[in-house]
Amino acid sequence: MINYIPEFAENPHSRGTVKLIGAPGLQEFASAGTKHRGARNVEGKLFVVSGTELYQIGTDGSVTDLGNIPGTGRVSMSHNQIAGGNELLIVTGSSGYIWNTVT
Repeated sequence: MINYIPEFAENPHSRGTVKLIGAPGLQEFASAGTKHRGARNVEGKLFVVSGTELYQIGTDGSVTDLGNIPGTGRVSMSHNQIAGGNELLIVTGSSGYIWNTVT
């Protein structure tokens, strides 16, 4: 239900009470995988787990594959600051992975 605007029916006897319409002016910025499991903005860098891959999406729309995150369910993501960068923690429920933005 992302990027849709609910429009409520004016007639109470219509077939449905709400329809979803696309938001005007939106266009695809970047494409990374097909089944998104989680995303996190880490100090201006967007990290996305899609399928079994970790991606970084640049401000220019570029997509960089950073590695593998096994599983199919949602992931939880958090980060902390370290000298000169950040560490991104990705947890699948049974395993945890760290991406160091410095090294």
